[in-house]
Amino acid sequence: MSFLKLDTVSVRAQTWLAAYLIRQFCFARGLSDPRILAFCEYLEELAQCRDIPAWDAKASNLEVTGLNPLPNELEKVNQLAELLASAHEISACQIYGASQPEQGASFLNTVASIAGICIERRDLIQVFADHEPMVNGWGEPVSDELIRKWKNAT
Repeated sequence: MSFLKLDTVSVRAQTWLAAYLIRQFCFARGLSDPRILAFCEYLEELAQCRDIPAWDAKASNLEVTGLNPLPNELEKVNQLAELLASAHEISACQIYGASQPEQGASFLNTVASIAGICIERRDLIQVFADHEPMVNGWGEPVSDELIRKWKNAT
């Protein structure tokens, strides 16, 4: 795997892409659970939020966060816990410290691998790399136009 490309993608873009991958993982397995959907929506909100600590605090209201044990009926889904934990860690490993783009890219690659989707495509990475990570790795909140481009690319 080449992390060189993915480590140029902002934390916001990596996290949004992880939410997409979780949705694809669930779709492929016929898994439809509102708690996972709420977690995906939470991850997607990061792209446009202006107050990252307030966004992070919202996780305490979720049943599925990638940190806590899964509800019994979800525990049996092979690799779901690892998928959700890796998606969570993309932002968590960088939220209150220095930017760690290689680590975020590693977690994103884990999510993609578990979901069974190749994200190491130049065209896909370029669309997500259009969001400038800036020095802090997060970049500014993402525009509606760029979110539409991300949706079209996936």
